[in-house]
Amino acid sequence: MRDVRRIRMHCILLVFLIVVLALAGCVKKQSGEENDRTGNNESAVHDFSKRKDDLDKSTEVFMSEEAKASLTTLCQEMDGTTYLFAVAYLGYVGEPTEHPAEWIQNICPQIMKDFPFIKEVSEEQIVGSIGDLYCIVPRDAQASVAINQLINEEDATGGAKEAGDILYRSEAGAPILLFCNEYRYWDRADVEITVVGTDGEQAVWQPMLDEEEYVVLPQNDDGEFLAMDFTYYPDWDIEFGDMTSMGWYTPDLEDLKETTWNTWQYSEEGERIIYFLDLYGGERSDYGEYDGETCLAWLYDGDEEYQEYYEGWWSLEEVDGQVCLRLDICRIGGMMYQDGEEPQVISNQFPVLCDMEGLSLILHKGIQNGELLPFLNEQTDFEFLTKSVG
Repeated sequence: MRDVRRIRMHCILLVFLIVVLALAGCVKKQSGEENDRTGNNESAVHDFSKRKDDLDKSTEVFMSEEAKASLTTLCQEMDGTTYLFAVAYLGYVGEPTEHPAEWIQNICPQIMKDFPFIKEVSEEQIVGSIGDLYCIVPRDAQASVAINQLINEEDATGGAKEAGDILYRSEAGAPILLFCNEYRYWDRADVEITVVGTDGEQAVWQPMLDEEEYVVLPQNDDGEFLAMDFTYYPDWDIEFGDMTSMGWYTPDLEDLKETTWNTWQYSEEGERIIYFLDLYGGERSDYGEYDGETCLAWLYDGDEEYQEYYEGWWSLEEVDGQVCLRLDICRIGGMMYQDGEEPQVISNQFPVLCDMEGLSLILHKGIQNGELLPFLNEQTDFEFLTKSVG
């Protein structure tokens, strides 16, 4: 009887041990699974932190302290305003360049001195290599910036502009050097920039210059500007003769032969007027005392017919130590022309200067009696013209 009871107790103990061991195994398994889950969470947190660190590193601007200070100061000027970015027009680069800082230093050394971060913009932040050059500085360090190519109207479906290739995209908010508008269409841009601030506000901008060569800035629905202009514009009160100290020089024949120049203004009624000056050329012997044939014309924006059309001759001459563009032209057509009218003649020598790139021209009023060209008036001594390219 005792043996039976002893055997029964052994069996109970054996079952108890089996149950205990089973429970221990389950607890260990659960603990292992919990550890695995905890380990996975730690890994996920680690991965997230790593991605955040990578993002922080990608948005860090590696610049000298001097450059960082000038960049910070510029961005602080936009705090509390509607500005989402700052922009400076630096000039037109006619030949592809891989070193824009050197070009800027030659053209506008003062802006490089005041904003040294421009010369430290990294290659990744340089878009393009030819055309109008802009420096763009987002206000927010984490601003979203996208630059898209625009398709020309004649190439777009239905005649509307459409987004083309994505030229640049960043969430870093770093300063950018942008080349665009290689062919300098006066009425449209070939890129579009979108800047979204950390507050969700957005600015969409197509970089262009107005008729006075000022940057056209984007505005919101209330007419408030969404960008700050920090361009260094010429002092329009400067004397014509002082322009040489600003990098302008006297052109030679090769700078002017076979070129077309244009400028535009607004009439008193607010209509845009476009002026064209064509200078043809060849061997001087072909034209006697002149260097080539020329035509000068102007029309209202949107019109197909010229208001005035002049033809004649041009030459480059030196008068009292000053290089001048001599024009001997007569009105022969245009809506203002009348058959049998008394000849409308322009015959004078106009002091001329050219920029370092050979893409901008300054024509002063005539040295004989201050004769004016159609795009000059009594209040304007000289006018800037832009070379048509492409």
